[in-house]
Amino acid sequence: MDYNKSGNYQEPVTEEELQERAEARGDGAERVTLDQLEQTIVFEHYLNPEEVHPLTICVLELQNGFMLVGHSAPADPDNFNEAIGRRLARQKAVDQIWPLLGFALREKIWLEQTQADMEKDAGEE
Repeated sequence: MDYNKSGNYQEPVTEEELQERAEARGDGAERVTLDQLEQTIVFEHYLNPEEVHPLTICVLELQNGFMLVGHSAPADPDNFNEAIGRRLARQKAVDQIWPLLGFALREKIWLEQTQADMEKDAGEE
């Protein structure tokens, strides 16, 4: 569940709502989007090892060759559902991509600002 600063439950924000808020602010701030994240995934593979049934493993390969792994397993093997296991395992792998892309975006912004500062300083000499 998501809660606001007052501790009240709030519905999760959708990608469209985030985009609308950014456009309303008009600040042009860059951000990582779900579409960008999904575009970094070039391969996904699922495993259900017989030795550890009912474990589901999802391996995601990103465009730069980096790989992430997510997994899921029900508390009771009788509740195993392959589709649900895949969805949960994939989501755990995807959740690991957000901070990586956030770091990459922050690095890009920092490099651009550093370059602009250096050019400004060189022009003042």
